[in-house]
Amino acid sequence: RPLLGADVMSSTDCTSVTGDEAHLAGPAPVGSVRCAYQPGNKFGHAAFNTGVLYFRATLAAQAVAAAWRVMLLSVAEQDELHYVRTTEYIDDQLAFNRLIWHGFRAHPDGAVRGVGARGRVIRVLADSAESAGEQTVRGQVGEVGKRTTAPGWRSGWSHLVATARSSATRAASAPRPDWFDFAPLPARAFCSGHVYWVQQGGQRHGCVSVHTTFTEGGYAGKVYRLREAHLWLLDPPSYYESPHGFLTFTPPQLPAGVPLPPAINATASRRYDDKYSSGWLVPTALCSSPRLRAHLELARRHILALRDAIAIASMLKRTLILPQLPCLCDRSESPLVLPSCVSEGSDLALPFFCPITHIFEIYRLQQLGRRTAGAPIRESSFLRHPFAPASLRASGATVRVAIVSNASAAGMLRAAGRPVLTSAASDVQVRRALSPWASRRVLHLDSAEAIFGGWVASSAGGGGERARDDFERTMTELVYGGSWCCSSWYKPSGAFPFPQPAATEVLPDACGLDEARDEAEATCARVQERRRARQRPFTLSYVPNGGRDGYYMLSPQHPHLGS
Repeated sequence: RPLLGADVMSSTDCTSVTGDEAHLAGPAPVGSVRCAYQPGNKFGHAAFNTGVLYFRATLAAQAVAAAWRVMLLSVAEQDELHYVRTTEYIDDQLAFNRLIWHGFRAHPDGAVRGVGARGRVIRVLADSAESAGEQTVRGQVGEVGKRTTAPGWRSGWSHLVATARSSATRAASAPRPDWFDFAPLPARAFCSGHVYWVQQGGQRHGCVSVHTTFTEGGYAGKVYRLREAHLWLLDPPSYYESPHGFLTFTPPQLPAGVPLPPAINATASRRYDDKYSSGWLVPTALCSSPRLRAHLELARRHILALRDAIAIASMLKRTLILPQLPCLCDRSESPLVLPSCVSEGSDLALPFFCPITHIFEIYRLQQLGRRTAGAPIRESSFLRHPFAPASLRASGATVRVAIVSNASAAGMLRAAGRPVLTSAASDVQVRRALSPWASRRVLHLDSAEAIFGGWVASSAGGGGERARDDFERTMTELVYGGSWCCSSWYKPSGAFPFPQPAATEVLPDACGLDEARDEAEATCARVQERRRARQRPFTLSYVPNGGRDGYYMLSPQHPHLGS
């Protein structure tokens, strides 16, 4: 009800619910990043979003719409790919923001002024008798005390009056408003994508709407997140089916009871050293932020686990349901995400479940179902979706597959009727061990990290070199290649490529057929020990990427990397 006096309301790009509700504590001169629209704010950035808009039936609201229209029509014509035919460009959201920025701090004290006591509605000055004239779209905006009229305000009103006369509406004879009352919609209820998916882990909580802002992966990334939140209802019934069932797995976890790695290495330099002197080159950032280093190690484990889970899903012809991934560092184009690993101006609490697009490119992952060496994927909340068959959620529908380190432990569990894989299972052993449970709709791997031991030679019934080559090519094209961003505004110098797992191998003759023999036979045991050694944690080392301007890559000399 406190918002109903506003002529216009809009959602915002504020990513801090506490910052958005700062007005409850009284006026303050400095506002939170992107949330500095509170009464009393003289400094700080305010970002409004045109995803959700409300215009009340007032003359002031009509004047805002008319000015907004003029601003949008004053720019160069755009082609279908949004390339500008001249140097001038403005979109609907920037134009809307400029209307508000022009006058929300144009009061005599240079601060945002509230309407009513400690309310959310603020007054935006658009025109005055002292105005030197209407500001152009290109004009500077937001300067305290500048006596100009908001862009499009007078010309838009003139067009509105001319139109109103022909329809005999109220604007035809009314005086032009000099201001309008505006209310930023509450960030707790009208949620940004960062609040909803990053800070709340995709849980609704108090959100009545969500806008897919702060979402990577383009259209595919937005749809994936909406699916994960059960807000995308356009998939056909076939999306919820899988002829051979589904596979899920527990991703790598953070050690229980271990505190967060420190944000800052107190002995390292924090001096800006990128080309803009406003961020850090990759080696500097890595040295100065133990928390970022720990996050990159966790991402390495996630990539390895997903790689092995895809291999097993492909062998079993099952659809792979991706898990939620524990993470330690948010992504941001701004280097101010460091050293805390929390995006500037957000309320993110660490650790958190990061969106899949923080590590992988979802558009490429979605193509895995088209490859013989891949598997269709589904979002983490798939089994809970109301359109998914109820049988998938029934008691006993999911069978847990234990992962053990040796043949003796595997034998004991099998004798007790449990499905089990060793942490060095070959393609032949995976199929053999899980074939008794082929009819169960959901198999869940207790772990997928470093559990695939390699390919049995084709002469012995395995996939051999052809399967290995096809799988590695699929992983390179559709899974690997992601990076963490960014320690610098200059992205090449601030992007950290994620480590790529060592390639899977074709096993020596007679290996990968019998678990006990694999442990006893020296040749087979050496192959698995070498594989495990290359999958252990290692110290990341980034070096300049040859002639690519500013880019960094993982040192090719590291023994854990490569084929």
